[in-house]
Amino acid sequence: MLNGAIGQTPGLRVSDIEGHRDDPSYTVETLAALRETHPEAELFLIVGGDAMRDFTHWHEADRVQQLARIAVVGRRGDIPHDDRIASIIDMPRIDISASEIRARISRGERIDFLTPAPVVVYIEKHGLYQTA
Repeated sequence: MLNGAIGQTPGLRVSDIEGHRDDPSYTVETLAALRETHPEAELFLIVGGDAMRDFTHWHEADRVQQLARIAVVGRRGDIPHDDRIASIIDMPRIDISASEIRARISRGERIDFLTPAPVVVYIEKHGLYQTA
């Protein structure tokens, strides 16, 4: 789905690091793996303002902050004031979340124009998020 979502966007590529884990995958583990394979790279973790409000509850939150600079995108509410935020991404707000998309699919509603067309095709082809 991610490959379909980013298409041919220059500078973006999908990593399958998390797809090779059997146990729950934590952000800190993904960042550590990226740091190991790209030691000179400046890593940014882009999260929504809603996720940032829960950041202190994340698995090894302090280490996450050591491994990557945190950039926050405003989403459904104000961005919380937090000294850990390295930058705020100023962009048009799109108040549609992955949770809302999954809920719409489970109710049998269409998601056209809420996500890139290749993602819609992938979800339909694989019957994802549908209730039995």
